[in-house]
Amino acid sequence: MRDLIGRSSVRNTIVMMRQVERQKTVLIVEGDSDSRSFGRFVRTSHCRIFSPGYPGGKEHALALFDDLKQKRFPGVAALVDADCDRLWGRNRGGIDICWTSAADREVMIVQSPAFPKFAKTHLFVGDTDAFRLQILKAAFPLGCMRTLNRRQGWGLDFKLLDYGRFVDAASVVCDEASCCKEVLARNPNAPVSESDLQVAIDTVLGRNPSLQDAVCGHDVTAILSLVSRAKLATSLTASQVEHELDECFELAHFIQTSTFDEWVQWEQRNLPYLINA
Repeated sequence: MRDLIGRSSVRNTIVMMRQVERQKTVLIVEGDSDSRSFGRFVRTSHCRIFSPGYPGGKEHALALFDDLKQKRFPGVAALVDADCDRLWGRNRGGIDICWTSAADREVMIVQSPAFPKFAKTHLFVGDTDAFRLQILKAAFPLGCMRTLNRRQGWGLDFKLLDYGRFVDAASVVCDEASCCKEVLARNPNAPVSESDLQVAIDTVLGRNPSLQDAVCGHDVTAILSLVSRAKLATSLTASQVEHELDECFELAHFIQTSTFDEWVQWEQRNLPYLINA
């Protein structure tokens, strides 16, 4: 009930806004952090960003988007995480739904020039492209398990993982067997075995995926936090990593993404409504 009230309240706010500002674009995103991050890149005089209220997330953002489309509101767009939809060839569900250029916002930022800027800020010594690749590869096994977990309905919980149990902070290499063991240790009643999780990794690997479409941003920032003591001048928490990466992500970086291109295409189809700054 609480999530319905939250979404209903946001929908009513949008309806009232549109009674006054009839030609202002409504852009729906998944949550408040997305609103703050992408809000820097929209034309605020012509566009307002909304997230669906408590508890947020992709499902509720798309439900709010559908509510507004059913009311035949013009000038409504959504930006949601692509997650592994590109990997599986899944349809996004509507021409007015835009995707992050990678699996989610955090991975999108890591794949941008914001990452070397972040690394150099913390006095990283070495090849930042190689370092980024190490991080993405270390996060890959968990990304495989996460996507098969959703597809198969295993009900696994990936919260509270101890990444140090399966990622070596010095080499930034993930031990897949130890990773499977840690996931099962956090899910003692899981309906799967270590071999099932290894099959999940092999199944996704067999699709020859782009790493940016298969990993999860939460795992990427957690692994960056884990290795920060060894690789960077400062030991950082995962939330600090996420915040600082976001601060390094500039408009010049955003306009190089496919998300920016999708916004441009949306504007061309929906004149006079505008999004881009």
